[in-house]
Amino acid sequence: MTTHHAIVGDGLTAAEFAASAQLQAGDTLTIIGPNVAALGRGVAYARAPADAPWRYAYLLNSPCYAVDPDFAQWMPQNREWLIEQMRGRRPDWLAAGEPWLASGELASLNAPREIYGDFCARRTTDALARLRAADINVALVEASVTDIEPTGDGLNLALNNGQTITANSIDVATGGPVNQRFDGDCGARVFAQLFGHEEQIAEQLGPRGRIICIGANATMLDLLRFCQSIQQERDIHFTALSLRGVLPEPLIPSPSKSITPLELKPRYSTADEFLQDLVALKDKAHAAGDNFEALRAGLRHLFMQTSLTTLLPDIEEARKVARPLYR
Repeated sequence: MTTHHAIVGDGLTAAEFAASAQLQAGDTLTIIGPNVAALGRGVAYARAPADAPWRYAYLLNSPCYAVDPDFAQWMPQNREWLIEQMRGRRPDWLAAGEPWLASGELASLNAPREIYGDFCARRTTDALARLRAADINVALVEASVTDIEPTGDGLNLALNNGQTITANSIDVATGGPVNQRFDGDCGARVFAQLFGHEEQIAEQLGPRGRIICIGANATMLDLLRFCQSIQQERDIHFTALSLRGVLPEPLIPSPSKSITPLELKPRYSTADEFLQDLVALKDKAHAAGDNFEALRAGLRHLFMQTSLTTLLPDIEEARKVARPLYR
């Protein structure tokens, strides 16, 4: 009996689900998303128009070595191409990264997210080719899922194009939480989010306009870099509002590539027990003098090696792990 597995989403998580799907020859894999032709990019690593001033302005939140070991190797191998792509851009990534570029320590830099998206897209294409070579039927459907209903032998996925797809199992990878909404947050000069609205924001902002950002998280930094890409530094009037008035902790490139070594128990019975151990590891690392970047790199490496389903086999408990480690 063959299996039909569906993945809802077209970002990097959806691509990882596809690459790791446990399917056999003759099985079918259907990946559904409005931008499935660019599978692996999603909103975070989307490609901007070639002539957009903000192209390559958004950076990874961590140095390359902490994000992806393969990408960290790819960066120095493509040094000259990177320099050519980033020449003459604002903000001046080349000037900021000059010491690391000169010493060949490109893996210590926060790379442009679109370039990481290029890397992920190529890796995703290779993964799909391997699946097809193994006689797995792979279909990419450009649509959005509007409803999922159980059936006697699987699940029916209703699409916004009127189509219905029936699968034995699904993975849902539609992204993280959306921004909080406010009354009046839609209009000619008000935008609920940055991504996908850059052209309209640039038109309203102009070369000397002022901007107010509600929130001071990593997306605020994206908005600031967006302003830097279309305005001269002396003309930027940028205000960020937050309840605490605290900026994100700076992630400064370091040649040391410090990674906090972290070790958890092989498995946990409850989410509370799991989260208590994570908080204890965080506090211990801070007490030892490790900075935020070293700890985050350690956490990333830990979870790349060991999945949450292994650490928390009880799926209901695993779903409770939604409380952020940092508040």
